[in-house]
Amino acid sequence: MAKRKENPEAKKRSRYEIVIVRSALKQLDKISDPYYTKISNEIDLLEFNPRPFGVEKLTNRDNEYRI
Repeated sequence: MAKRKENPEAKKRSRYEIVIVRSALKQLDKISDPYYTKISNEIDLLEFNPRPFGVEKLTNRDNEYRI
């Protein structure tokens, strides 16, 4: 993922673990800049807010959402 400066306030907030399957990583690797950087930054933000505005819970799944 793209490198960015740590926000001192971020250490005070809860963090979630982001798991990306290998097939998704391969697809991400094929994306060119500047799109990769934007997507990467948005994925990094999921660590602090795993269900941002606009997410949809997947039907018949426990704790799985479409972002």
